[in-house]
Amino acid sequence: MSLSLPDLRSIVIGRLPTADPLRSLQLNEAVTYDSTPTERPCGFQRHCLSKIKAVLAVSEDRNLGDSAEGLLSISRGIMSVSQAIDIAVRIAIAIRTEQWFLNGNHRTALAALVFSLAEHGVILSSSFRAYHAYTILSARFHPGNESNSLNEAARADVTTRLKAYLHTRTYPITQSKILLNTHSRLSDYLLSHVLVIGGLSVTIERVEARMNELQALADKARWQERLEIWRSLDRRERTDLKLACYPYLDKGPLKLR
Repeated sequence: MSLSLPDLRSIVIGRLPTADPLRSLQLNEAVTYDSTPTERPCGFQRHCLSKIKAVLAVSEDRNLGDSAEGLLSISRGIMSVSQAIDIAVRIAIAIRTEQWFLNGNHRTALAALVFSLAEHGVILSSSFRAYHAYTILSARFHPGNESNSLNEAARADVTTRLKAYLHTRTYPITQSKILLNTHSRLSDYLLSHVLVIGGLSVTIERVEARMNELQALADKARWQERLEIWRSLDRRERTDLKLACYPYLDKGPLKLR
């Protein structure tokens, strides 16, 4: 069942730190607010429950309610951007690699990334694209991607690539005239990212369909038709395809420009 916009905002505003598994559960609910291809409910996977049993046992004592005062504990000026990125990436990769949830692990990992950065006084620039970050986290074609989990080599590679991507697309919140000391605007900033991340499933389906179409033409050696389709795509569509399926589109004799 879909959540209304006010319900999403109540999830965005909260008292728990992003590293808390229960905060990740809230974010999982937020980014899977709309129907998904699998129609599976949100919630922890069975294999993760034992790891967070102690946290869940004391959940009744935690204040999960919404309060503008408890939106985030911003530590402005205490932590460097690099340190904040290190923490955020570690949380995101843990969620993605260990598959904490029944559904939406990649999207939850991205939401946790955004929230962790904000919690430590770092926000994303306009050049950040959720889909690009998604493809990095996915590591779809990495040989270390095993049954939707990442082995040690793949995890190290994703960590390096994601940090490099974020280092050029983040800055301290103290440099933002819009967000500084404004809880409502910070809430709007986070909510906008939740909505984009929650809607990634539509982009993923669209890219998958186009990728399969182009690959089918390549398999049949129908090169001219494939080239014509490629030329008909706009710049954003081409970029998304190259990010998603570079083994087919960005290497060797099948490369398209």
